[in-house]
Amino acid sequence: MRRASAFAPLPALLALLAATPGLADTGGPPRPDRPLGVDTPGPLRALVLDLPLEDARPAGAALDVRWTLANSWSVPTRLTRAGRTVLVQLDEQADRLAFTLRLPWARLAGAGPVTRRLDTALEWRLTEHWGGYTDHAIEAWHRFGRYNDFGRPVYPRDAVALHLGEPGGAALFDLTAPRLAVGDLAVRTALRLAEGERLGLPAALALRLDVKLPLGRPADLGGSGGLDAGAGLGGSLPLLPGLTGHAQVALRRVSPLPGGLPLRLRRWQLGAEASLVGWRGDWAVAVESRWLSALFERGWRVDGAPLQGDALTAVTRSQNQVTVGLRWRWLTAWLSEDFTLGSRSAVGWIWFYDTNAPDVAAGLSLVQPL
Repeated sequence: MRRASAFAPLPALLALLAATPGLADTGGPPRPDRPLGVDTPGPLRALVLDLPLEDARPAGAALDVRWTLANSWSVPTRLTRAGRTVLVQLDEQADRLAFTLRLPWARLAGAGPVTRRLDTALEWRLTEHWGGYTDHAIEAWHRFGRYNDFGRPVYPRDAVALHLGEPGGAALFDLTAPRLAVGDLAVRTALRLAEGERLGLPAALALRLDVKLPLGRPADLGGSGGLDAGAGLGGSLPLLPGLTGHAQVALRRVSPLPGGLPLRLRRWQLGAEASLVGWRGDWAVAVESRWLSALFERGWRVDGAPLQGDALTAVTRSQNQVTVGLRWRWLTAWLSEDFTLGSRSAVGWIWFYDTNAPDVAAGLSLVQPL
């Protein structure tokens, strides 16, 4: 009998809390036109620091409780470069619970010329890697649209098979059974360089510095085992009445993975994302696109015939994630799909490709002002 997720009741609980009268009487609801702030929750990218898009404008103290479901997929793939070989397989559903505590420095140290422009957030995660329940629905969608099935029907449904290592040698991770992983701690600090609200324009430009402290174990896919740091420049600007835009560019420096595997992370990585939020009253609809540069060094090739379901794009290509979200006051729901402009002619992709890491992701967020 398939084991249920420890986080299974969480979506219903978050929705119930959001509908509870007086939930956020301490500070009123947060801005309806804030960005979704999703990350890219694939099993490989979740190992390192990510800098999700944030609202550059001032915000009060708050606790964000966030549940994310992500289905990732690849067939077992042998990659070779310069006489070295690694075996990669990414097959799982990951359910993640994240807690983010955000505090303005003015709340802690008083409102001064600098402290009123600074905010810091602490984010910590728990992730359950397991087989889940989403494979049947994804395969049904592929049949309905007559899309390529990426080799999914050949392998057991709702199973967990996560592996990265050298054939017959050491592995960074090797999961064939459910695993609950303690995640890293991210410390995110933003300094508003420009604020327009004092002039009647709800716009801002912010510089951010994020650091990831290694609390999670790579063998559990809880983290990379190293210290990462990143910087970003983001802005928020009303474009029309009821329409707000957000954008950010970011650069991060990540630590090498332990174990001496020949598959090595790119030490410097880039990111860019943009968001449009249409809102009226307490309701909002958001569309976001976030692009991340390739995670690992290039030069790797598939050992054998390339397949649409292999792990090459997840390992060596950039990745773009498109997300659509619906918000009511404190509660936000979203759905993400992997969609990257580009080509991979060896498997018939002419103008876009998928990494399937993750293939599809969904989530709920509940924000409690403090």
